[in-house]
This record gives sequence, structure tokens and C-alpha cells, in this order.
Amino acid sequence: MKRTIRVTGTGSLSQRPDMMRLTLRLSEVIVDYQKALEASSNKTSILRQLIINEGFEGSDLKTSNFSIEVRNESYTDKEGNWKTKFVGYEYTHILNLEFSFDNSKLGSILGALAASSEIEPVLTISYFVKDTESAKDKLIQNAVENAFHKAKIIAEASSTTLKQIVSIDYSMNTLAFETRPINQDMMLERSMAKASYDLNIEPEDIKVSDNVTVVWEIE
Repeated sequence: MKRTIRVTGTGSLSQRPDMMRLTLRLSEVIVDYQKALEASSNKTSILRQLIINEGFEGSDLKTSNFSIEVRNESYTDKEGNWKTKFVGYEYTHILNLEFSFDNSKLGSILGALAASSEIEPVLTISYFVKDTESAKDKLIQNAVENAFHKAKIIAEASSTTLKQIVSIDYSMNTLAFETRPINQDMMLERSMAKASYDLNIEPEDIKVSDNVTVVWEIE
């Protein structure tokens, strides 16, 4: 029976985000279903034009989710019994705008949104790595190198010799190459005229790790 050694290597990577994602949520409750659809379309058109005015293409603003749901309200009647009544239809339209890391551009967009009297989206700002495939490749390489390093130390300490590799086990994990320094939704304070927001945010490097298990024959 062959003697083997199984070693799990860990690869770590720290990478500066090079992209930004501005997530905007438009929502409103309207009694009439058709009017709710129309309002959503109108608000989205206004938002898209605002983005175009900031130097983007209209198609850069992508929908990630859209829904219309019935909204009811709970209340107590004169006898103290809980009741529900129809309030209206709430549309929710979530859109994403992605662009290269540029705080000044982000500040200009936020300023334009704050100056708009027609839309009032809820915002989320996140930072991410664009080329995740290259980052994943480097991570796997680091993990394999770490496994070899550990195996050599174990072999030397136990007076054995590493022979051929018997197997390599790797399961692709879902890795998040994204960070959100402002971990809450934002609503901008209204301004009479456009003014660029200076957030001056420098997000931390994104840190990820992954594992590879290698089995060697030893003698």
C-alpha cells in the first residue's frame, strides 16, 4: 500500500478595488396600478437623462431588479379589531451604474442627484475588482505554492521524500471581490443648485483566500 501525505494549501490575496458601483433604488406607492407603471417609467427616464448629462451612455444604467407589489396597511377598528386596508401599488426599481474608480466623478453624480427635484433615489456605494478571473488564478497559484511549501517542510521533518502527486482537490468557492465602506443606504440632502460631493473615500484593499488540497506519494 502506498504511503501518502495530504496537505491543504491556503492562498491569500489583497487587491485594491479599481471599479465603483452606484446602486440606486426608486420606489413609490401609487393607488392605481397603471399609474404606478407610468411613474416608474418616468422616474427612470429622468434618472437615465441625469446619468447621460454626467457623461455616461444611457445603456450604462442597468436594471438589476424591478417589482410592483400590493401594499396594505394595518389598523384597528372602533371595536379594537385588527384590520387591513389597501394602500396602493408600490413599484421598486433597482438600477446599477458601474465605472472606473473615480471619487470626483462619483461626487459629481451625487451632486446632480441632490440638485434634482424630480427624483429621490436611495443609494448604495460599493467598490469591486473588475478582472476577477486573473485574481482567482493568482489565488489558486498561491494556494498550490503554499501546499508545496508545507509538504516540503513536513517531508524534511519526518525524513521522507515527496514523490509524484496522487491527487489535487479544489472546489471553486464563491469569492466576493467587493467592499462596501458605507454599510448603509444613503439619501442625499436636497440642494438648490448642483454641488459636487467630496466623499474622499479610500476603501481598504479587498482580502480573499482560497484552499487547494494536494496528496503526494512519499517514501
